[in-house]
Amino acid sequence: MAGVAELIDRGIKLYMAGRIREAREAFQLAVEADPKNEKALLSLGAAQFNQGNAAEAKKNWLVAAKLYPKSAEVHYDLGFLYMSQTPPDTAKMTAEWKKVIAIDPTSDLAKTVATHIKAPTATPSAK
Repeated sequence: MAGVAELIDRGIKLYMAGRIREAREAFQLAVEADPKNEKALLSLGAAQFNQGNAAEAKKNWLVAAKLYPKSAEVHYDLGFLYMSQTPPDTAKMTAEWKKVIAIDPTSDLAKTVATHIKAPTATPSAK
């Protein structure tokens, strides 16, 4: 069996090629092999989200947020999820995105969310 890093790398290549189902499968195997791997959890959530399974994405992102509370990307993804709900949960979105700014105020993610807090129109982070 491939190692976690290899599974994540394979999943990212598949994800970037638009082969989301196959990417999700690789990320799922990575999470099963290492349930606390931040990149695997975030990537699996992104694949699930892009397959229309926001509930499962949220579960993985909340696990990642608990394990990695100082990860700007975790809070970015959760904020995006809350923004994309119908209706959007702007309170939770804003709370998550304010964490991004607090964690890494000079990052591109922080600059992006600062703009989107004012006018929510974001895109998911690249995995």
